[in-house]
Amino acid sequence: MGAPQSNSSVGELLGMLAANSGTLIQQELRLASHEVIDRARSASGQIGFIALWGAVAHAGLLAILTSVMIGLSPLVPIWISSLVLGTGLFITGVVLVLKSIEALKHPKPAGPATKEPLS
Repeated sequence: MGAPQSNSSVGELLGMLAANSGTLIQQELRLASHEVIDRARSASGQIGFIALWGAVAHAGLLAILTSVMIGLSPLVPIWISSLVLGTGLFITGVVLVLKSIEALKHPKPAGPATKEPLS
């Protein structure tokens, strides 16, 4: 139950501990930096998809409003196609926005670059 025998003095051992602690802290900071960068990249991609699918939903809403306006006019044969198109675009956009938001809430685990030891 005793400590292993060594020729080093307590002062030398404390010096080695201090030097190794500094190296460990530097490596941990670099690792944390890489993880933050990976998460930021993932988040920025998802934010781009949210904006894209939001634009699709907006286009769908505009088409629905157009179909309502056309439907109120005396000649209404075209409103059905506008309503179907607008509804389809709107539902697609909403589903994809929700999917992107969900992906943003659950980011992918750290990539292989951050799992390897840094030297």
